[in-house]
Amino acid sequence: MESKLSRALAPKRPDAPTLTSRQLVKAWWQALRPPFFIVDLIPVGLGGALAARDLGYWPWGIFAVVMVRCFCLHTVANIANDLFDYLEGVDTDETIGGTKVIQNGWISPRQICLTIIGLLLSTVLIGWWLIGHSGQEWLWGPVVFAVLSAVFGFASINSVFGNLWMLPDIAWYLEELVPIFCFFGAGLGCLWGGLRRQKRVRTFRSYLAMIGSRTTISISALSSTLGTSPAKVRDTLEDMLDDGFFPLGYLDYGSDRLVLTSDGIPDPPKEEEKPAQEEPAEDPQNAILEEIRAINADIDNPKLNQQIDRIGVITAKVFEYQRSHPQKSNQLHSFLSYYLPTTLKILRAYAQLEDQEVSGENITSAMARIEGMMDKVVEGFEKQLDQLFQGDALDITADVEVLERMLAKDGLSSGSTLRMGG
Repeated sequence: MESKLSRALAPKRPDAPTLTSRQLVKAWWQALRPPFFIVDLIPVGLGGALAARDLGYWPWGIFAVVMVRCFCLHTVANIANDLFDYLEGVDTDETIGGTKVIQNGWISPRQICLTIIGLLLSTVLIGWWLIGHSGQEWLWGPVVFAVLSAVFGFASINSVFGNLWMLPDIAWYLEELVPIFCFFGAGLGCLWGGLRRQKRVRTFRSYLAMIGSRTTISISALSSTLGTSPAKVRDTLEDMLDDGFFPLGYLDYGSDRLVLTSDGIPDPPKEEEKPAQEEPAEDPQNAILEEIRAINADIDNPKLNQQIDRIGVITAKVFEYQRSHPQKSNQLHSFLSYYLPTTLKILRAYAQLEDQEVSGENITSAMARIEGMMDKVVEGFEKQLDQLFQGDALDITADVEVLERMLAKDGLSSGSTLRMGG
């Protein structure tokens, strides 16, 4: 028995008539049925009129692109109807209705299938352009997943019911069900991907709504408002930074804040509480030092423990210098926003790898790589601390030189006779 797939991809029959160019154009005109495109023109024209009312001018370019896309989809529906009627045996020489371009041999099923694929690809590309033109690129993922889920789900259900007639012949039935299950699995995968991406979009929207156009906002404020952990808030903000939501923004791990460049609305007023009930706000610098000690406790490597202890001592001194010299905070920007948080991230990863208790090649090589770089990290932290006192060292050197010259001038240095009085 010839399968529907082989029939759908079949070329023209050997006994098919040879058409002239004019007859071929007429056959395709009959298959595409352009006179029915008026049903597309009416709603799209109404939408264009509403857009023109809001914009103050008629968007001819967008209107034309949308019309072409609607015509393509309508054409797909028309010729797909002829193809499936042919495959199901609905349209025959004795029935009334349908174009019968396939039954008459004017157009082959393979040509119809290739035309459907080409038109669908064209609509996808046009839709891609329209989404990009609207500035809402995030819509592309959910739209694709939703469309593919609908297509695969419909094809699966339709194929199952369409093949029930061959149930007594279990071999034929199972053979026909293989692509059905493939389509069904693909549909479920697309549906899951679309829902997951939609959830991600909703999360990003809630973050954007809370941040607004603020210049800076603390991670703890976002965490308490959203009811999520600070670590999850940091991960989400890192994803938003990677996706380009904040082109000029960065995470300042030193002060545990998201820093942006535009002005924003002030924080909502907090309810006044009695002094006895007020809890002291957590110092972000102390939180970082506590995190360093916690990471060190999770790692069972004596050499690495010593290096982490050294990093904690240096970091504490850097914080102390920052508190006593706030005017020099700019010198610590790279250290606080990149070097320190990246080091902590790598050490957290090392602790996680160590907890696996597996001596696999990937885990072992990753841990060895981290162990090998820690000497350089400690050296870099020490140099950062040393650079902070560069100006103080120059001032001390200048004071010493002046003192030596004054002692020599007054004869009070070891190279001259010491005289008391005038």
